[in-house]
Amino acid sequence: MDKNMNFLMDLERTFNFNKPFFWKPNKFGYTNFLNEAGLYSDKEAEEIKGQDFEGRTVIVPLSVVKGILK
Repeated sequence: MDKNMNFLMDLERTFNFNKPFFWKPNKFGYTNFLNEAGLYSDKEAEEIKGQDFEGRTVIVPLSVVKGILK
């Protein structure tokens, strides 16, 4: 798997429900389960984040998540 993969976190849902919400694969909804979250390349993650005019999407690198889960 590409080391430059990212999760996309939705801050609005994360704050409203007091738990992290991530984009699912292929931009198909949201989940609060990390194992159901999509992984996006750097380019795709930046494009999606750039389309979020309200700035509620945050890029979380896979490497950071792996470091936290160790």
